[in-house]
Amino acid sequence: MDLYADQELLALLREVLTMEEQAAYLQPTMLLSFLSMLDKVQLSGNVTVRRQFDSATGAFLHESVYLPFAEGFPVSEVTLVHLPQETGDGYQVSGALKAGLTPWSAGSITFDVTAVSGGEGIWSGDVRVTIPGSTDAELLEPIPDQAFAFSYNLDIPEPVVNNDVYGGRFEKTYAATLLIRPEEGSGLSPLSVKAGAVIYSKSSSVGSVTYLESTLDVTDMDTSSVLHLSFDGKTATGWTPLYLAEAPANALRVDLLDANGRTEILNALLTKLTGAAQ
Repeated sequence: MDLYADQELLALLREVLTMEEQAAYLQPTMLLSFLSMLDKVQLSGNVTVRRQFDSATGAFLHESVYLPFAEGFPVSEVTLVHLPQETGDGYQVSGALKAGLTPWSAGSITFDVTAVSGGEGIWSGDVRVTIPGSTDAELLEPIPDQAFAFSYNLDIPEPVVNNDVYGGRFEKTYAATLLIRPEEGSGLSPLSVKAGAVIYSKSSSVGSVTYLESTLDVTDMDTSSVLHLSFDGKTATGWTPLYLAEAPANALRVDLLDANGRTEILNALLTKLTGAAQ
């Protein structure tokens, strides 16, 4: 946790992180939140972190993190692996759910997910889930292990920003496409999933109403049947203090003050409260 005291390292991280990531992870005030979050993670053993580098060049080759979760948590263990690829980063997440989730077996459901970056928001990989069977003598016939596997391609381009000051529309458009190809012999159809969303407001003010228009299309690529979903909504209007008609003419309108004026009032109020408490 000496990260926040290492100014040289912080400077290097700021060069590779986005403004949003810097605000989320590089603020020293977040340290207590991180420590509190870590304290709440219940583990049944030691967390294992491994990193491997090329002995000749010093190039990074591989790193992994193993997390053994405590009993009662829905996941019993997870291993995260990071492997650099020629096209970008490669990741693998594997593990097991807690035992006994299936009524016919005391075994654990296992999963394995891979993701390889192709750059510019493009990802591809494989997913495999194995459900344990059972040979319990009380069963009429044994239940074999069941495995579900598919490969996927995911495309999430950068959102398109369009700020029309004169037209009074400030919007950001998101889009994502997911292609799912089940393993041969599974009897399942490949699916195409397309999602889109437009988030916009009619003012650049932070407190202005934000509108959302979103769609989701799921296409069965064997039958060409399509499931279409849409959702529209908006945030509530900003809260404005009610003006009391019977208030004195010289009453101070807090809702009309700028940020500096409100800060001065808050400081004055805190000073009086502090003095009263002494």
